[in-house]
Amino acid sequence: MHQLQSTARNSIRIGLPTLFAMEFMPLFSNYMFSHPGVEITMVQGGSCDLQQKLAEGKIDLGIFIIPKICI
Repeated sequence: MHQLQSTARNSIRIGLPTLFAMEFMPLFSNYMFSHPGVEITMVQGGSCDLQQKLAEGKIDLGIFIIPKICI
């Protein structure tokens, strides 16, 4: 039972534009290597789409190119 608990994974859903995904990939890779119990899911989209997903709870964190409020 202890072994099952120690392999539990936490997950973070990050929304970001494609250009940022490519730019931040080394950072995310290093983080996942250092924290094997954390799973990072990247969701790509435009700023307005990502703001909507963040408001709906479909992503945990949004990184936007344009600081424009769309919702």
